[in-house]
Amino acid sequence: GGSVGLGLTSTADDTWKWSEAEALSPKIDVVYYGAKVYFEAKPNKGYVFGGWYDKQDAEYYGENLVEEENLAYSRIMREGDIYMEAKFVPVSFTLILDANGGVQGNPTEIIVTYGTSLRIEDSSAPTKTGSTFKGWADAKGDTVAKYETSKTIGVDVVNGWYDRLTNGVGSITIYAVWETAYITITLDKQGATGGESKAEITQGSLLPSLEKEDLP
Repeated sequence: GGSVGLGLTSTADDTWKWSEAEALSPKIDVVYYGAKVYFEAKPNKGYVFGGWYDKQDAEYYGENLVEEENLAYSRIMREGDIYMEAKFVPVSFTLILDANGGVQGNPTEIIVTYGTSLRIEDSSAPTKTGSTFKGWADAKGDTVAKYETSKTIGVDVVNGWYDRLTNGVGSITIYAVWETAYITITLDKQGATGGESKAEITQGSLLPSLEKEDLP
């Protein structure tokens, strides 16, 4: 989730420089007792720095570390070896499910994490009188669904949503896609022949009037 660097004081006036940073691997240097050591953490895209930890996974607090600029920390070396591990935490953000004129299911929001996939459960599917829910899309006016309930939305999509945020802060909204629902009416001819036997109408509309030639 990031890279680390180790800096050492190099002259009597306490100037210092970074040693080479190696992503996701330990950096080992020999440091004398009493020297001032600088630690730098650089999170990759989609991650934030979560603190320095020791081998027992306990976080360093207080007098052990002094916060410097740009995610750098320093400490005065004491007797004995030290182990410090930078923790990087993936960014989480909110995915809002907009019913787009329908009645929303549950939940209406999902917490999404960078670098992971997700599934939108069937319970989140909205309902709308006279319409059939087809799935979710990125824009309110889209007529073709891009995401379906109970199917995996891949890491590439989630990371793409993250890229649309400002500095990893904010939320993403996707919108329900609706299709007009038709009801098929079957006409019982009572044994007669000829004429239309079925009609398709939308919910809430009037039954079509039958012309004389449609009657058996």
